[in-house]
Amino acid sequence: MAEILGSLTVPAAPPPAKRRKPRLETVPLAAEEAPESRGLRVAFVALVVALVLSDRFAITISSLPLGASLPLTYLLITVLLTNHRLAIDPAAVLFYVVATTIAVLSFVLNTNAFGGSPASIASMGLLLVIYLPLIFTLKSEPANLPQWRWMMRVLSNTLLVSAAAGILQFYAQFIIHDPWLFNASLLIPEPIRGQGLYNSAIPMGSFFKSNGFFTREPSGFSYLMAFGLLLELSLFKRPRRMVCFVFALALSYSGTGILILAIGLLLPLRVKTMLTLMIGGAVVIIGNAAAGDPLNLGMTYARVGEFSTRGSSAYIRYVAPMLMIDMNIDVTPWSMWVGHGPGMIFKLPGPTEFHDPTWAKLVVEYGMLGFMSFVGLMLYKLSSFPAPFQIRAVLFASWLVTGGQLLAPENVYFMFLVMGLWPRQIPEIARFPRPVEPPSTTKPMPNNLEQNPHTA
Repeated sequence: MAEILGSLTVPAAPPPAKRRKPRLETVPLAAEEAPESRGLRVAFVALVVALVLSDRFAITISSLPLGASLPLTYLLITVLLTNHRLAIDPAAVLFYVVATTIAVLSFVLNTNAFGGSPASIASMGLLLVIYLPLIFTLKSEPANLPQWRWMMRVLSNTLLVSAAAGILQFYAQFIIHDPWLFNASLLIPEPIRGQGLYNSAIPMGSFFKSNGFFTREPSGFSYLMAFGLLLELSLFKRPRRMVCFVFALALSYSGTGILILAIGLLLPLRVKTMLTLMIGGAVVIIGNAAAGDPLNLGMTYARVGEFSTRGSSAYIRYVAPMLMIDMNIDVTPWSMWVGHGPGMIFKLPGPTEFHDPTWAKLVVEYGMLGFMSFVGLMLYKLSSFPAPFQIRAVLFASWLVTGGQLLAPENVYFMFLVMGLWPRQIPEIARFPRPVEPPSTTKPMPNNLEQNPHTA
């Protein structure tokens, strides 16, 4: 009897194999993940390359430099309309109509016939043209999901090219001493060269800050590197690329990228996030100090005092514009509400030197009503972007506070046509694809005599 029962005993099942968590970068980019139209693929790639690598190219029209991103954006819209992929966003249309109506009213009230100020019709016209594409949105179709993933990979790859160029540029300065290394505009014919006053070659002790070669200023380069790092942290998590972006950001020695990165890493505020950043920062600081400060963090830390130093970069960008607004906010009966007119921020009395960040330019030229309408349009459009909150906050901060971005097509279209055009219906799984395992059809083996049918 014991022998019979022993023969009926079912051996214990082997322990299940430990499953490895799939990594996003191991998911192959299938051919069907790219847009089905070759014209659409070309338009996408051309726009991304223009936004990241063509900062120094522009044609000046009525003293306003226009780069390749503006016509390429309208080309992309045309291709999307031809492929029946775009729809009108009614809420965006309402925001746009209100904002542009206030802009036109500001121009009319501040022309020579009324206010005696030389308001610029070219500045107002460029404003209307730049923000017109925001009234469109992609139709909610399943085909948009793989296109979104494909577009994010194209963007990350292009940003990686910029990072590599910035790293090579920094170390090449110890061998190549020609001015074009930090001012590549000298190599571009004047008719297609971006005009304007830019600090391309900024000394930092005995060397120059990296500006990424393709970008005109270290601040713009540092923003791209910070965004590339946040994109990797949010979507792909590829360690080598993240190291590359961190290294390039450090070589720019720019507070803009650090500010943007801080916003992206701190939001939303959580205790765990704060502790992680504090520990990580302490490790970097201690390791850098032990190695002899190869990142020159001492110089970076010294820049914190610039906010109170008159004439410094931080003072010009963030403090002086507030003084300028305070001096001119209520000069005329309508200036507080609709501003002093398009293009007037540098024609009014103010501090000796100041920058024109978007928030200041909106308040000065289009008043509080213009400020609220344009900010409302931007916040609404960013709400349709299916990315983590950190990235949306970074895009909005870049447009609002980092520099003169109101009439910069590159910044506006980086936000919306590359990132923010995508519809709300993209689910979480589209951003973090994982292999789907088929359900198991094997029934579990019984492990005792009462559950074993052979004992009946």
